Formats: sequence, C-alpha cells, structure tokens
Amino acid sequence: MQIPPRESDRRRLALSVIACSVVSLPFALAGLRYSILIPFAWIMGWLEYRAWKRRREARRAAAESGPGEGVEVEMPNVSPLYASLSEEDAAHFRSLAAVFLNEHPVTAIAGAEVSDRTKAIVAAAAVTLLWGRPEWEYPAFGEVLIYPGIFSDDGSFRLVRNRGERGVLGMAHGLGVVILSLPHLEGSPGLSLALHELAHILDGPRETDGIPSQMTKAEKQEWAAVMEAETGKGLPGREDLPRHSEERPAEFFAEAADMFFTRPALLASRRPALYDALVKVFRQDPSSCRRIQESPEAPPACREDTPPPASSPPQT
Repeated sequence: MQIPPRESDRRRLALSVIACSVVSLPFALAGLRYSILIPFAWIMGWLEYRAWKRRREARRAAAESGPGEGVEVEMPNVSPLYASLSEEDAAHFRSLAAVFLNEHPVTAIAGAEVSDRTKAIVAAAAVTLLWGRPEWEYPAFGEVLIYPGIFSDDGSFRLVRNRGERGVLGMAHGLGVVILSLPHLEGSPGLSLALHELAHILDGPRETDGIPSQMTKAEKQEWAAVMEAETGKGLPGREDLPRHSEERPAEFFAEAADMFFTRPALLASRRPALYDALVKVFRQDPSSCRRIQESPEAPPACREDTPPPASSPPQT
C-alpha cells in the first residue's frame, strides 16, 4: 500500500499516450474505413487515465488529511508497532492508516457503534501486515463490518445470543468484506482478531490456500514448501490447530501471521523455521527489530510481545 508521488502521474500519462498510439496504428494503416475507430481508442484511453488519476488523487488527499485526531490518539494504545516508530515513520504509518480507512470504510451493523478506537485497531492491523510490503494491496476487498457481538457463520450472520450455540468472532467473506465482533475487537483478542481476518484477505480473493496472492512465483514456491512441512505441527498455545489447519491451510496462515506480530518471541523460540519463513513473507522481523526490507520505502517492525489472547470462539 503506497502513497503515490505526483511525479508518477506524468509517467503514467506518457505511457497512456504511447499505448493509445500503438492501438491506433493498425486502424490508421487499415485505411479510411477503420480510421474512424481511432478517436474511440483515444477517448477510452483518456477515460481510463482519468479514472486512474482520480483514485491516486483520492489516496493522496486521504494521506494528507490523516485518519482523524481521535484515531491518532488511539493508535499508540492499540499498536505496539506504531508506538515503537520514530516520528517520521509514525507519520507515514498514520498516512497509510488514513488511506486504508478511506478506501475500506469501517461500518457499524445491527446496532454496533464504531469508535475512534475501533477504527484505530482495524487500520493498525491493516498497515502492520503491509508495513514491509509497500507494493502489496488488499485485493478485491471493500468495507469492514462491525457487529455488536458473536455471529453465526451459517450464512445468516445473525447474532448468537444463546450459550453453547456456535458462533465466530470474525470472518473474511468471499464477497469482499471483513466482519468483526466489536466486543472482541476492542477487548480480547483485540488486534489479533483484525490481523487474523485481514491476513485472509492477503491470502487472495479466489484461492484461499494460505499463500498470499501477491507473492512472486519463487516466493510462493518457498512458502508452500514451508507450509507443507509446518502445518501439521500446530502453533505454540494452539495445540488444537494441526488437524484444523490440514483441512484449511488458509487458517494456519492467518493464525501464524497473527502470532508472528503479536507474540513474535514465542514463535521464534518454539518454531524458528516457521518464524524465519514469515520474516521473508512479510519482510519484517518483529522479534529483534532488524530491518528486513530490500526496498528503502518500508521501515522495520519493532515491537514487544503481547499477552496471549484468551480462549474464545473461533475466527474464520
């Protein structure tokens, strides 16, 4: 997730002109009968460029305005990564948070109330996952829906009110929305819940196989080999996960990503091979504050361990 510089607009305009010229050339060579299509090619090219530029201008405007004073106040309270950054890097973090909230609104459903803290937690999780991967975006993803409690995952999304009835705390829905339970987002497991569900979005809009869709082919092959070797072992404190993760590798990736950012020291000590692989996936090393990033655009992740989440209904 990047904030595009204005200089890039001119490069894109030049490329659009070149593309329109290339498309128009065969029509010109085909004679008068087909040359009437040339204006249409240029009109379509211009409309595409204008739509592209509007999206870029909206992102720059959101970054400049910031996420809002209330969200900024809450950010260091909900994000250990943000609290560890220099002022310059923290300002960049806030700009990315503002972009995310502008492009992916956090919307209250069924009587829930979205506070600045709610927005801060969601935005902090979103930025944290991409902090070392500025070239990544959240694919095929619209808004974040906030429910007032645990809800059913049977397709009805009704609130679960009876003890013993199955319900979930969060869900990354295939229609392009993330659904989160408000009490568990602002309480426990908190940031972990948002990290888990947004990791599912990074997994990809179509194939949810535990392999982020925006990785290169070589990166995907390397991570797939790690997944094959590691999924059956479970995660520290989640002995119930191996059987579940073998059925759904996407769940293992989401759980591992969550633990990588919220309990990095534990994961590094108990599952070093998995931890090292996640360092390469996210290009961050939260357990030691080392800079794992080839591009100078992304600052390092530096944070302390947080307490483990309390036992709760599953996330999906």
